[in-house]
Amino acid sequence: MKDKRTIWLMGILLALIGIFLIVNFPKDHESIVQQPVKEELLAGKNEIKSIEIRKGENGALEAHVRYFYRGGESNPVLRVITDSPDPNANFYVDEEQNAPIKKGEHSATIEIKRQPVPEKEFTSHKVIVSLGSKFGPTKVKKEIEHSIEWPDFFSYIRNREFTKKTTAELYKEAVEFIDQADSRTFNQAKKNLERILLKDPAYIDAYPELARFSMKSNWGPEGLKQAETYLLSGLALQKDHANSHVLLGYVYTHQNRFDEAEQEFITAEKLGTNNLWLWANWGELNALRGKHEEAISTYLKAIASPRTYNTYDRARLDAYRKLFALLNTQEELSKADELYKRRAEEYPNSPCFLTEYAAFRISSFEDFQGALNAGRKAIEAGCDSTESRQIMGIANYLAWASTEGQQRDAYLSQAQIFFPESPQLIYLLSRNASTSKVLSELKKQFISIDTKDNNNYNALAYALMENNIPSARRLIKLGAQPTEPVSEEEYPVALIPVFHQHTEGVQLLLENGVNLSAMKYRGISALGYAEQLENPEIYQLIKSKSRT
Repeated sequence: MKDKRTIWLMGILLALIGIFLIVNFPKDHESIVQQPVKEELLAGKNEIKSIEIRKGENGALEAHVRYFYRGGESNPVLRVITDSPDPNANFYVDEEQNAPIKKGEHSATIEIKRQPVPEKEFTSHKVIVSLGSKFGPTKVKKEIEHSIEWPDFFSYIRNREFTKKTTAELYKEAVEFIDQADSRTFNQAKKNLERILLKDPAYIDAYPELARFSMKSNWGPEGLKQAETYLLSGLALQKDHANSHVLLGYVYTHQNRFDEAEQEFITAEKLGTNNLWLWANWGELNALRGKHEEAISTYLKAIASPRTYNTYDRARLDAYRKLFALLNTQEELSKADELYKRRAEEYPNSPCFLTEYAAFRISSFEDFQGALNAGRKAIEAGCDSTESRQIMGIANYLAWASTEGQQRDAYLSQAQIFFPESPQLIYLLSRNASTSKVLSELKKQFISIDTKDNNNYNALAYALMENNIPSARRLIKLGAQPTEPVSEEEYPVALIPVFHQHTEGVQLLLENGVNLSAMKYRGISALGYAEQLENPEIYQLIKSKSRT
């Protein structure tokens, strides 16, 4: 019974489908069937008359083919391939190997491409040209002997993409690669620029980029000299190229040729340019000359206009960074605060700028609440750097040390979550007068100033290694012991400035009563190490303070 019911339902379903097809199938259904194209055929027969192998403008090999086509094929094309030692190559179809053809005697130029297989290097020996329907069998074929050494497939694809790019594309990519300074793509920037100049030696914008490449890849007198040579070569072709004058001013600045540098900046300004590096580089020149106010006003010009959203954004960020280093007097801190907030607003995709603002609020104003607000926003916006968590921890420690009541314990709990107690915490707290007071409170919690990490270093060791004298002074005042053994070698922490040849650190220890002349490691005194390191200044300093 059940089977009969199923058959009955299936019958109804098939009937409904039939009715649907009858109703919806077009009456002129014959119109959707492609009718053969009727055309008048030319006299003669299809023929590939000649094949000439040439090198195209981009360096790729091309087949220049003369042919006669009488007509009659659907989607007629010429196809150019090479032979391959791998028989599976015949199964690959590449549209770029085809060229549409028209009736009559004509010529076509088609790039000769590498067969996809084999993937390893190989040599082809024939170039094969066929004429026929794009989707049908080959009707006419002609081949010539021509050997081509092919690189491996992946190198071929990479090189081909490179040669296909326009000058504008090569230049844009080179600028991006130099800006990024990524070791994986950096050298490609120079290849791009060299290819541009091979095509067009007068492409003036390439010369400053070559100069930038030289300085980034070989910073120092040699790289600067090479950059100068590139820039002068470009200016010999076009003396009013403002960007070259801007960069030449930067080169002269770092060659200590300050007067020449300023003249280049003046020239660029007169020529007119939207290159914000003019102001960033000019500001650096003023700073190096000790012109504090002029440097600040020049850097402010770099950030006066809105974001450019191009390579010049880097100049704005450079100007911001250097302004923060200059705006350090009590009168200038309010301006710095304004700029920190403005930068964070202008660059929302760089949430860690909020972390830097939080650190500024702590170091300059002891404003733990402002720091907590900014630090929280940074983390919520996606800043996941170690520094962001450390700043949140330090802000909470500062809040804990500065408040009373129940909230105090909550601050300490948050602080320990974001930045657990460690030598690194103690060192960072000691680096600033506004946070060093937290250390006194931590000592009351039985935290040792000399606590060590997995590398067996304590906070004083890190301060002395980095030659941070104010920090080391605060730590010693709080009870850090210069005689404490550190590192896997277990040498006294007081020997660090001797080993690192930090005269200021040696002076600090001597001022605090450390008898370096009597301090030994592996049987050699600090005086002996200073003598071995051939540092007469430290040697004399220790000797003059030696005790009998």
